[in-house]
Amino acid sequence: MTGSGKTGLCTVLLEEALIDGIRAITIDPKGDIADLLLTFPDLGGKDFEPWVNEEDASKKGVSVQEYAVPQAELWKTGLSQWNQDSSRIKKLKDSAEFVIYTPGSNSGIPVSILKFTKCER
Repeated sequence: MTGSGKTGLCTVLLEEALIDGIRAITIDPKGDIADLLLTFPDLGGKDFEPWVNEEDASKKGVSVQEYAVPQAELWKTGLSQWNQDSSRIKKLKDSAEFVIYTPGSNSGIPVSILKFTKCER
């Protein structure tokens, strides 16, 4: 059922597995698990700038840089309430190589089973 916590549970299980050195390949049609790449040990505004919606910043009458700072603080506060600190985030980031393959798109590493190269014999 939607909203029952399946994605959250999956994310937590993947984080724990990666930190423990267990390799994983995930297939994620909806793109929710890609949030694992949002690992910013410093939790600084600069880290969040690429992910800020420019329209949200504009609605508040501030620059993307200005908008990113309180977003970073919001994340830092939220994570600390769950006893997650920068050392744990760094441990996760250092525990695995994160790669996104994107069929039919250039937003990650493109993959296509329709494209092929001629093999030389």
